[in-house]
Amino acid sequence: MSVDDSGPAFPTEPNTQKGFYSHQGMSLRDYIAAKAMVAVGSTLKPSSGASLEDVIAELARISYLVADAMIAQRSKGRAETAPPPPPTFGDGQAPL
Repeated sequence: MSVDDSGPAFPTEPNTQKGFYSHQGMSLRDYIAAKAMVAVGSTLKPSSGASLEDVIAELARISYLVADAMIAQRSKGRAETAPPPPPTFGDGQAPL
């Protein structure tokens, strides 16, 4: 099963100069997972018998679940995730 990594997090123009190579860096999926890891790690409550390796593996698993969910939502299109219209007064006019 192929996972959508959504391409590079910080895309750059290809480097065509002789002697240089182009590197795209981390994927958007990795970037989101790294950000999620901070939040998840601050709230994760491992069981008392869990080894450090088990806790780290669970932290990574949950972080990538968050990243995959965000990428899936993002790929559904902007129309489905657009913010609601601004509130209006009874006369249909938007507040100032």
